[in-house]
Amino acid sequence: MSLTKSFNSASSNNFNLTDNSLTPDQFELYQSHLLESTFIPANYPSEQVFAGSGINLFFDPRRPQEFKCPDWLGVVGVDKLYQSQHIRTSFVTWQERFNPFVVIEFLSDETTNEDLGQTPIGVDAIPTKWDVYERFLRVPYYILFEAKTEKLEAFHLVGSRYEQLEPTQQGIWIPHLELGLGLWKGVYQGIEHQWLRWYDVGGNWIEFPKNQQSIPQPESQRIQHRKKVDKQQKIGKNLSERLKKIGIKVDLI
Repeated sequence: MSLTKSFNSASSNNFNLTDNSLTPDQFELYQSHLLESTFIPANYPSEQVFAGSGINLFFDPRRPQEFKCPDWLGVVGVDKLYQSQHIRTSFVTWQERFNPFVVIEFLSDETTNEDLGQTPIGVDAIPTKWDVYERFLRVPYYILFEAKTEKLEAFHLVGSRYEQLEPTQQGIWIPHLELGLGLWKGVYQGIEHQWLRWYDVGGNWIEFPKNQQSIPQPESQRIQHRKKVDKQQKIGKNLSERLKKIGIKVDLI
């Protein structure tokens, strides 16, 4: 296992993760599913745990059209289904009782600056992911992973700021969830690799369903996600126009 305290720079997206020549998109897709299938907090019933990847996270009712798209997020205490009946295609924080408890981002050249909150901030600037998780939503745990170098870094919200966590020998322990996150060498979806995986208080890796169906390929996932983003942006624009008509000013992306 390779755990580090800091990221100096992100590596290129053009890399092979295994002898099977996994692309970054494929890795992130499989990795997200593995995280979701092993995210089983011991002190929460399954119907009060929600995990998602690549969904739109709306974070500010004053700017209802703005959102971030975390690579992976976990929420506890909230109904698994929205209003106990609908599968979520987005997560609107001001309509939910809880914010995400843990967010994981996979670093890449294109996203590193935003993930680390290193892009310029001005009066009219759109908040970075770091800003949103730390200041707007106060997400307790923010975790970053660089797949090529297997660098894993975690931050815990203390007061109003993130402080870096010192990992245990196995990985990153989250007491409130009674779960830890570490690097596991094994086979998932027929691919042997070093994966992020949740483990329990005894250090045992959480089991995932052995009869899982094959995961859709990234290209179809991107098409579906693009359609979803376009739909959400249209909804946000329509909402902004309605608010303006009643005298509420909103900022457009």
